[in-house]
Amino acid sequence: MSDQYRDSVQQIDREVYERLVDSLATGRWPDGRALTDAQRQHAMRAVITWGELHLPAEARVGEAVQRLLARVVVAAVDDDGAILGH
Repeated sequence: MSDQYRDSVQQIDREVYERLVDSLATGRWPDGRALTDAQRQHAMRAVITWGELHLPAEARVGEAVQRLLARVVVAAVDDDGAILGH
């Protein structure tokens, strides 16, 4: 990742970051238009980079997803280590 890109993302304010997060979650821009695949990829890269620059590790998008997945995996395994439902 170039320093120029990181510098550009560093300038994004919290409100824009939150709109990007919301758009990624809904698949739509605030005006209702659907995100294209390219827009989704660029928005995700910007959200991850912004989080690395501005948020503590536990509050970053990737960290939150990893914590959620860990809970799902734990919930899907019984006390004997067997996968539930199989």
